[in-house]
Amino acid sequence: MTKKVIELRIHGNLKFKDIGAIFGKTENWARTTFYRGKIKLKEGDCDEK
Repeated sequence: MTKKVIELRIHGNLKFKDIGAIFGKTENWARTTFYRGKIKLKEGDCDEK
Protein backbone atom coordinates (compact mmCIF):
# COMPACT_ATOMS: atom_id res chain seq x y z
CA MET A 1 0.00 0.00 0.00
CA THR A 2 2.92 2.34 0.73
CA LYS A 3 4.23 1.89 -2.78
CA LYS A 4 0.87 2.83 -4.28
CA VAL A 5 0.63 5.95 -2.10
CA ILE A 6 4.08 7.07 -3.24
CA GLU A 7 3.21 6.39 -6.88
CA LEU A 8 -0.04 8.35 -6.65
CA ARG A 9 1.69 11.28 -4.96
CA ILE A 10 4.71 11.49 -7.27
CA HIS A 11 3.47 10.22 -10.63
CA GLY A 12 -0.21 10.98 -10.26
CA ASN A 13 0.37 14.43 -8.74
CA LEU A 14 -2.51 13.81 -6.34
CA LYS A 15 -3.02 15.68 -3.10
CA PHE A 16 -2.86 13.77 0.16
CA LYS A 17 -6.56 14.44 0.64
CA ASP A 18 -7.34 12.70 -2.66
CA ILE A 19 -5.05 9.76 -1.91
CA GLY A 20 -6.72 9.28 1.47
CA ALA A 21 -10.13 9.30 -0.19
CA ILE A 22 -9.04 6.61 -2.68
CA PHE A 23 -8.07 4.27 0.16
CA GLY A 24 -10.96 5.29 2.42
CA LYS A 25 -8.54 6.78 4.94
CA THR A 26 -7.71 10.26 6.18
CA GLU A 27 -5.43 12.89 4.67
CA ASN A 28 -3.10 12.45 7.64
CA TRP A 29 -2.88 8.70 7.00
CA ALA A 30 -1.83 9.35 3.39
CA ARG A 31 0.73 11.96 4.45
CA THR A 32 2.23 9.71 7.14
CA THR A 33 2.33 6.68 4.85
CA PHE A 34 4.06 8.71 2.14
CA TYR A 35 6.75 10.15 4.39
CA ARG A 36 7.45 6.87 6.18
CA GLY A 37 7.74 5.18 2.79
CA LYS A 38 10.15 7.86 1.62
CA ILE A 39 12.35 7.24 4.64
CA LYS A 40 12.33 3.48 3.97
CA LEU A 41 13.36 4.10 0.36
CA LYS A 42 16.23 6.34 1.43
CA GLU A 43 17.43 3.71 3.89
CA GLY A 44 17.10 0.96 1.28
CA ASP A 45 14.68 -0.91 3.52
CA CYS A 46 11.78 -1.24 1.11
CA ASP A 47 10.76 -4.88 0.61
CA GLU A 48 7.12 -4.17 -0.22
CA LYS A 49 6.04 -5.56 -3.60
